[in-house]
Amino acid sequence: MPEIIRRGVAADIAPDCFCEGNCTAWSFVVIRGGVTMGKNCVIGSLSYIGNGVSLGNDVHIQDKAHITAGSVIGDRVFIGVGVVLMDDKYPRVGNKDYTRQPPIIGDDVRIGCNASILPGIRLGKGCLVGAGAVVTRDVPPGGVVTGNPARRKLSREAMMANEAGEAL
Repeated sequence: MPEIIRRGVAADIAPDCFCEGNCTAWSFVVIRGGVTMGKNCVIGSLSYIGNGVSLGNDVHIQDKAHITAGSVIGDRVFIGVGVVLMDDKYPRVGNKDYTRQPPIIGDDVRIGCNASILPGIRLGKGCLVGAGAVVTRDVPPGGVVTGNPARRKLSREAMMANEAGEAL
């Protein structure tokens, strides 16, 4: 079984994590038990990956991200600095009705810095979440959301056409 390459100092990686190959964890990363990673994943410094998280191939998680337990992240996903994924819709101490509701992130998703993804949210394939967005609703494939609460903007295709100088 390929090991996770530790860069820098003091990465705390549970012994039962699985990596398909060429994964890197930087300084002060915490990766809890039961995490699975595809090939070529990179976890930035001071990030936390909760129990049972599933990362696809080529996932890049930047510094200071919090990936809550049970999250499912597809292939080729970029998660910016300070992104937080949450799994508890009704957070309170001693909640006997707590039900974990981690987010599900599709392939080719990009999440800007300091975005918050609320419990149970699904981010569709190829969507873009803008920096600082608070995502309170599912984002469809190819969708672009920004703001607090996050609201839908142009589709990814329309945005790319605009960047290329084509008419919208």
